[in-house]
Amino acid sequence: MKKKLTPKQQKFAQNVAKGMTKKDAAIKAGYSEKKAVKTGYELASKNNPHIQEKIQALQEKASKKDELDLATHLT
Repeated sequence: MKKKLTPKQQKFAQNVAKGMTKKDAAIKAGYSEKKAVKTGYELASKNNPHIQEKIQALQEKASKKDELDLATHLT
């Protein structure tokens, strides 16, 4: 059973998938600026595989979209 992400975790995953640093992604998701480096590291660590999976899924989805956009322009 997949663990449901909190809204902050979801936003963090989206931000990292967009290419933001873990620190900036944590701040943008609403986590404390003072603890952003530690929070970003912890959220993306092996201790949170559900967040890692979400980041990977979002990156794969974006990659496929880019491939489709490129194919459309080349035909």
